[in-house]
Amino acid sequence: MKKVMTAIFSVFAVIGIVMIIGSFVLLHTMNRFEQNAYEVDGVITDIEIRYGSDDKIDYDVYVKFWYDGEEFEDRRISSYSSDMYVGKEITLMYNPNYPDRLEVKGTKYWLFATLCGMGLIFLVLGSVYPIIMLVKNVRKKNLLRNGMALNATVEGIRWDTSLTVMGRHPYVILCAYHDVSNNVTYHFKSEGLWTNPDEVFPIGSSIEVMVDVNNYKNYYVKAQEKMSGKIVDYT
Repeated sequence: MKKVMTAIFSVFAVIGIVMIIGSFVLLHTMNRFEQNAYEVDGVITDIEIRYGSDDKIDYDVYVKFWYDGEEFEDRRISSYSSDMYVGKEITLMYNPNYPDRLEVKGTKYWLFATLCGMGLIFLVLGSVYPIIMLVKNVRKKNLLRNGMALNATVEGIRWDTSLTVMGRHPYVILCAYHDVSNNVTYHFKSEGLWTNPDEVFPIGSSIEVMVDVNNYKNYYVKAQEKMSGKIVDYT
């Protein structure tokens, strides 16, 4: 399940990177268009509403404008905003080398910011989980190599309802270790397990916990290692 989740989040990260790259390509393309473009005065003459198959609403905005003493009518622009209305005067960018293309002045920055911003959101969302897993794996390996082993007692098994993947919650093992010398009881919780560990770790059984000798808050419950190969769950 961890591999599946990492793959899913990695896809989000890749989408984010593609969107960010696409935003810069779009900005470059629009900059090239505007290099030989002229600012012209235009007026919105019509706004047509179109409904897609998924009930998504799209708008086709038509304008008339004046260039070099000539009036051009019924020309569609490539963007729409909620503040547009028939009769509104707008400033357009017109390039005679691309007579079928019209851009609203300043649109490129809005499009760039929107696409790049969405890409950053996807990238951050897609990167968080793999980074967290990487940090956890580094810490786990360090504890397995240098930590001190405690024999804790399993006190319960429950679902971790804070995480849901494809309608499922992972299991966590709750265990405790009583330090007789200091008369202190330490409670620990395993990482998320996607297979019910009850058969391997029934209530009252022993489970090994690796702890940092200098800070017991840094620990790792060795559940997955003992479960590996003992439970095969095809559900």
